[in-house]
Amino acid sequence: MTGLLYKEFYTLKRYLKQYSTILIMFTLISVYMKSVIYLQSMLSMSLGMLTFTGITYDKMYGWDKLALTMPVSRSGIVLSKYIMSALVSASALIVSSVIGIVIKQFVPVEEGMSDILMVAVVLFGALLLIYAVILPIIYKFGVEKARIMMFGVIAIPIVFITIIVRYIPVPTGFIEFINSHVVLTGLIYLLICILIDVISYFISVHIYNQKEF
Repeated sequence: MTGLLYKEFYTLKRYLKQYSTILIMFTLISVYMKSVIYLQSMLSMSLGMLTFTGITYDKMYGWDKLALTMPVSRSGIVLSKYIMSALVSASALIVSSVIGIVIKQFVPVEEGMSDILMVAVVLFGALLLIYAVILPIIYKFGVEKARIMMFGVIAIPIVFITIIVRYIPVPTGFIEFINSHVVLTGLIYLLICILIDVISYFISVHIYNQKEF
């Protein structure tokens, strides 16, 4: 597994300089907008796409065929994608949150420390959910078709949540519970996201085991 993760890291390493430039750009825009949430959101979504870039290169260079000649299991290959996805997502949010906290010391941003941490948790869970849906689709239909489907995976929940927020009143007691138990709510949310990711992993393994290379 360690070797597979090293391979994932070195595949994505070539893009680090490019994303360093993107990080600087988003940081400057965040300072201008006086919003740390902007930096967190944009950087996490941008870096989150790195995993899909890695899968594209795997297909281009026939990585799966080579990997299956080595003493690694198919489930291990799939697991490495899920672990790397989580690591990239967590890294993006940690970096953006730390930079946001530094910005907060010099710029009168709108968000408080609790807001920055809460957004980091929400975004991390959201990225896990996106990967939970997209990775099985990639293994089933391929990268190109998955790119098209990905817009629906992201857009449909956003539209759905927007409709709920606008037209369906949220019970006051529910909001009060969240405000009174922020840490507990965050942990429950992350556990649900992780559970969905685990289910997604087993689905992906099942699909991958049926594939011929």
